[in-house]
Amino acid sequence: MKLYLLFIFPLLTLVISGCSTLTDFLPSVQTLTPSGGTFTSDAVITGGSSSTLTVPANAVYAPTALTFSVVTSVPSPPNNATLLAAYSFSATSATSFLLPATLQITYGANSVFATNYSSIQLYLLNNGSWQLLNGTTLNAANFSITNSNVITLGTYAVFAS
Repeated sequence: MKLYLLFIFPLLTLVISGCSTLTDFLPSVQTLTPSGGTFTSDAVITGGSSSTLTVPANAVYAPTALTFSVVTSVPSPPNNATLLAAYSFSATSATSFLLPATLQITYGANSVFATNYSSIQLYLLNNGSWQLLNGTTLNAANFSITNSNVITLGTYAVFAS
């Protein structure tokens, strides 16, 4: 009986605090090895956003824990833009990759209602300021944005003006 109460109490706390699903707060942790791989976030949040990070072989020296976290609130969006989706990526023994990785964020059809598709862009939070990423490809039909030159781990966000 005590074990049951230990499980229920945190769940009730999340429900009372207004959390819509457990994945709103739980990060996904996966092991990244020197052989690389594709890592997909476990969390699919409001509007249907998700993220996939494809890391090439030899992008890290040793195995490390790679953590994906959903970001629901960001500091000062660029040019008063609207946040469509955001994810934070960190690793236990690295802050950057040795070779560029590919990041794809699917922002969901519901989040772009009445949005000018040409204004959708991918940014990296760099020392408290949003840095526009060059070389980003927008796929409006699939509601996704991709950048194949990701070197730095950190917070990435999709914004629309």
